[in-house]
Amino acid sequence: MAQFRKAVITQKGLALLQKTQMQNIKLEFSKIVSGSGSYTEDEVLDGATALKQQMQEFPFSSVDVVDPQTIKLVSVISNKGLQSAYYIREIGVYATDPGEGEILYSLAVAYPDKADYMPAYDGAAPVTIGLDTFQAVSNSENVTIRADTGAYASAEDLKKLAERFETHIRDNPRVMFGSADTDITENTVLFITDEEQVVGDFAGASYTNIMIASEAPGSGENWAQTDNIVSGKLAVSEKEPADAAFFAKII
Repeated sequence: MAQFRKAVITQKGLALLQKTQMQNIKLEFSKIVSGSGSYTEDEVLDGATALKQQMQEFPFSSVDVVDPQTIKLVSVISNKGLQSAYYIREIGVYATDPGEGEILYSLAVAYPDKADYMPAYDGAAPVTIGLDTFQAVSNSENVTIRADTGAYASAEDLKKLAERFETHIRDNPRVMFGSADTDITENTVLFITDEEQVVGDFAGASYTNIMIASEAPGSGENWAQTDNIVSGKLAVSEKEPADAAFFAKII
């Protein structure tokens, strides 16, 4: 497993941090880059403006607040499309400076013989590596990442998405329509239709056998006189709510 020295904020990164404080602008992280460049143990890193030997670049998957001055940038790097294998000896995080454009915000380098190996892409399933980088900032609530639909989703991102989906299903019952024998799961309301009706999500209904008018029509199976129309809230639940004019009970 790779081991990296603590990331160093570059001089341009420190200047950008100062701008975000003085000009009250958001700090936007744009991409993460990986390279194969080698460094000596006592090499000064804060003057770097680029990687020594950049090999790949990737967008960020998400950003998490660790504390008021620290964030965690989450990304998934992959060998898809990579033609030459290399050891990941340097990792750079780029941010957007409103005056200079993209700048190298921070740089981290691997300890000798502790770098991950990224093989060339063989055309089959790509090799992926989850990468979390912690960045020092002046205000963690004032940080954004550049949106990019090409970013891979990390396992942590997918877990959070699943949790949000489960919460949505729990808090928002699903309404479906279909025949009486339609299979439904917990927290689902089924409006029963005729046997030939295709099962699907319920959006609305219209009635073809009811007439609403001030006088009785010459034809029509049912007639609702407008003077006697009742309007109000429809509730579908186990217990009748106090403010419902119509109530469909779930047994």
